[in-house]
Amino acid sequence: MKIMQKFRVLAMAAFVLTILGQSALAESGYNDIEKHWNKENITKWQSNNTILGYEDGSFKPDNAVTRAEFSVILNRVFQLPAATTSLGDFIDISAKSWYANAVGQMKEAGIINGYEDGTFQPNKYITRQEACMLLSRAFEISGADTNVLASYTDKSEVDQWARSAVAGLVQEGYLQGSNNTIKAKNNITRAELVALIENMAGNVWNSSQAADVVEGNLVINSDAAVLNDVTIKGDLFLTQGIGQGQVDLNNV
Repeated sequence: MKIMQKFRVLAMAAFVLTILGQSALAESGYNDIEKHWNKENITKWQSNNTILGYEDGSFKPDNAVTRAEFSVILNRVFQLPAATTSLGDFIDISAKSWYANAVGQMKEAGIINGYEDGTFQPNKYITRQEACMLLSRAFEISGADTNVLASYTDKSEVDQWARSAVAGLVQEGYLQGSNNTIKAKNNITRAELVALIENMAGNVWNSSQAADVVEGNLVINSDAAVLNDVTIKGDLFLTQGIGQGQVDLNNV
């Protein structure tokens, strides 16, 4: 199933815009990110309700991300259509659980799957290479040259099934690693996931907003969009959240 259409845009390409868009950046009230390396992006993505903190006022940026959490967060970016299949496929998910709808939507879109024993294992942590695989499916990244991994000292730790996905994110400039390492089998943290979403999605618009220039990529996940006379310095992604609506691209 196609998750989105991707339009590669030149830096000076022009578009018009009457669209549903992202709220203005608000200062985060989280009590544990003031000196964190990813504070700016955490603040940005919590302001549009993509990833939220906890009732005690913390964000816990270095906590690992579960499969359930990943499904909910990514679905907030794409606003996938309601699933038509039953969650009965997974013996360990209740239809009443807070993540059930997101898991169903992600599964139906072909982004995430369960295990051979019929479980989904919602509380299992996602590794960095697993996150790369899921994000490459969501953003339809394929055909990567795995030779781009040659400069990483721990490239041998990337499993064969994940090599193309990891390479794709590296090749697109979405994933850099640290100190020449990928750390493929480490659990991805909440802050690291925010960094990848920032690099890949850039901006998500789902309520009225106008702009002359959009820095980075732009994800549109709602209908009634007309783009005109706007410079998008990156890629434009139209997701299934648009549904049966229409997006008009003028002067693209």
